[in-house]
Amino acid sequence: MGPARIAEWRGRAVEVTGHLIPRYLWTTASIDVFIDSECVLRTGGQLKSVGGTTADFYDSGSTHEIALHWRCPLLTGFPIRITIDGELVAESYVTVDNWQLALWPVLLVGAGAVATLWRLW
Repeated sequence: MGPARIAEWRGRAVEVTGHLIPRYLWTTASIDVFIDSECVLRTGGQLKSVGGTTADFYDSGSTHEIALHWRCPLLTGFPIRITIDGELVAESYVTVDNWQLALWPVLLVGAGAVATLWRLW
């Protein structure tokens, strides 16, 4: 699944992707922000459910600051907020492409609970 277009900034497309990464056994996601297909911010999979990060990028002869903030993840993605130079660009939701990989800890704990109950029975 490719980047989802969520807004425009100065007539240019602002797109976002989200995908789980192997860090911490697929329990972290990288949220990447693109302006006209150029990646300007990448979170890299931080181990926090609420947070934010900033980056600088160069456009039209000047440097701009982009900030991404995310809130607690839902099953398939994250609510996000993007600002550029302090101006709100988008409040949206980014779907994590491979969100099913995040279910493995739940399945592992469930299987352990079933095995324990089976032995106690």
